[in-house]
Amino acid sequence: MVLLAFHGGTALRFLYAIPRYSEDLDFALERPGTSYDFRAYLRAIQAEFEMEGYQVGIKLNDRKTVNSAIVRFNNLLYEFGLSAQRDEELAVKIEVDTNPPTGAWLETTLVRRHVTLCLQHHDRAPLLAGKLHALFRRRYVKGRDLYDLMWYLSDPD
Repeated sequence: MVLLAFHGGTALRFLYAIPRYSEDLDFALERPGTSYDFRAYLRAIQAEFEMEGYQVGIKLNDRKTVNSAIVRFNNLLYEFGLSAQRDEELAVKIEVDTNPPTGAWLETTLVRRHVTLCLQHHDRAPLLAGKLHALFRRRYVKGRDLYDLMWYLSDPD
């Protein structure tokens, strides 16, 4: 059975209400060697949205350790009244780390913020470790990583 764990900035936003926008969905493959097929996941996502009448385009790169895809929704922002331009796209980046560090504890949380979701995710310690790794290993500093670190350091829980 394939097991993906939600992690990264969007996980922090959904799970802990961190007040920072995050534009991508990050996952970690928790059982490498299982029947994981990134392309099949994307085809299923595309088929579900198209059955609902949405126009969806997908660009993917699954040749690296971190599989990545951009899912583009055509006309969605216009349809919801969020853009005056019909051809403006909403793009969502999805990444799956197929070889994440070991040792993360997994939790399942029922989230009722924007929609009701049952999310399998890493607990707080590996989420913090991921942020520290980004801060110390990336060639340049991103403001979002500093923001997230300050949130961790100031959060009483």
